[in-house]
Amino acid sequence: MNLITAISAIAGCKHDQPTVKTYANILLRTIPRKGAKSSPVKLSNDEALYILNVLLDGALAKWYWVVGREHSRYIYMEEKGIVKITSVSGFYSGTIKNQFNMIGTSGKSWIKVETLKAGSDWWKNPIPLYLLHDVYSFRGALPKCGPIKLPVITSTGYAWIERGQVE
Repeated sequence: MNLITAISAIAGCKHDQPTVKTYANILLRTIPRKGAKSSPVKLSNDEALYILNVLLDGALAKWYWVVGREHSRYIYMEEKGIVKITSVSGFYSGTIKNQFNMIGTSGKSWIKVETLKAGSDWWKNPIPLYLLHDVYSFRGALPKCGPIKLPVITSTGYAWIERGQVE
């Protein structure tokens, strides 16, 4: 296992990295190329219920903070009873505690990292800590509803991040 740490939101920032008081965004890309984004990822009912009841301790205030109807303002969205990870959820807090498992590289600029694969029954097994990330508000603070920890999920079980987003 090759664990790498996401940049810290309070660490010094370069011009192409997030500024202080932000998520310290880590965009999970489908291929090692800037501009590549994934479509919203549908979660099964079991996955959504596990996130709500286990990871968020059944706290509806936390669930409502995570799940919303406006695609650009929430991490997940719910439409007609289906919960989807939006493109915003590709951004994980860069707190010093969040880590990724590096599983490959592409050139000098890209790192391939492990994620949970949506629809794979990942919730039935213990989840490694590096696949659970603390998430903060857009201003870099804890949400008013309390700490939020979400799984790092993609449709493929891996993602590409830029090398400059990790220490």
